[in-house]
Amino acid sequence: MLGRLITWAVCLTNLNFLSIRVARLPLAAMIIYSMVSNQLLANDVILSDVKQLRWDNRIILALADRQSEAEVMSQLYLAKSEIDERDLLWFMINAEQLMSNYEGKISKDFARDIHEKYLTNAVISVLIGKDGSVKDRQTVFSLNSMFLLIDSMPMRQTEMMRDKD
Repeated sequence: MLGRLITWAVCLTNLNFLSIRVARLPLAAMIIYSMVSNQLLANDVILSDVKQLRWDNRIILALADRQSEAEVMSQLYLAKSEIDERDLLWFMINAEQLMSNYEGKISKDFARDIHEKYLTNAVISVLIGKDGSVKDRQTVFSLNSMFLLIDSMPMRQTEMMRDKD
């Protein structure tokens, strides 16, 4: 996100120079500073709902017992580059704790809330798209099937085409 802001800032600054609007440069600098400051402050925001991640990330929610925890974590760690490539954040809940690749602060009620809202009955994993809607519910955790589903989505197809350029 910060990278997008910096790219936008460079474009805005170049636009100002091209149109010889040097007088507006301080205004552009103030706008850019405000946007970057807000982004940095957003990192201090405590994650309390997956809706806060909408349009920036796809989300995997997983529930693991003591027997399946090692397998789920192994799949997630071994696929780090594939997960990063697909803008995925994962949250794995077990009896004692919440584990995640999310780098910010997480609300103490987050695990309970996603468990109650998404991981009900026999569902042990859920895929949520960037648009915030549930794309898949699984009774057996399968990262590969989630990757296949994600890669078939129009938004992901567009991302892959853009990344080729």
